[in-house]
Amino acid sequence: MLKSFFAWWHHLLNPHCQFCIDEAQDKLVCQSCEILKNQLNISNIEKERLLRKLLDTPVEVTSVRDEELKPILPKMVPWNVRKQMLESEDREKAKLMRKAQKDSPNQSSSPNPSIEELEKELGVDESNAAS
Repeated sequence: MLKSFFAWWHHLLNPHCQFCIDEAQDKLVCQSCEILKNQLNISNIEKERLLRKLLDTPVEVTSVRDEELKPILPKMVPWNVRKQMLESEDREKAKLMRKAQKDSPNQSSSPNPSIEELEKELGVDESNAAS
C-alpha cells in the first residue's frame, strides 16, 4: 500500500519522466504476443534454411513407366460392380474352355464320358464286375 502511494505521488509530481514513460510502454506490450513473434521469426528462419538447402541440392529425375502404374481401386466394391466383374471373368473362362475343347481332337465329343467309355478305357469287363 505504501508502495502504491509513492508511485502515485511520483506520478503526480513527475508525470513525464523517462521511467514513467518506459513503464507505460511496457504495459502496452503483451508478453505472450512478443513470445509468439519470436517463435514465428525462428520458424521463418528455419523454413528459409530448409528451402535454401532443398534448392541447392541437385535432384535426379527418374521417369515412371506407364506399365508400372496401376489404378487405385476402392477397397469396398458395390455388389453390382462385383457381380459384373465375376460374370465377365466367368464368360472369359467359359470361352477359353470351349476354345480348348474345340482345339483338342483327343477328347470325345461329349465333355463327360459315359460309364461304358470309362470302363473300356480302364479295361473293366462286365463279367468281372458281376462276380
